Amino acid sequence: MELTLVFARKWRYCWKRFKKLEELNF
Repeated sequence: MELTLVFARKWRYCWKRFKKLEELNF
């Protein structure tokens, strides 16, 4: 369970960074 939580946090962090990059490009 703990491992999944960490994975979800990392995924969310990566997703936010990706969205920010998309906004900058457009």
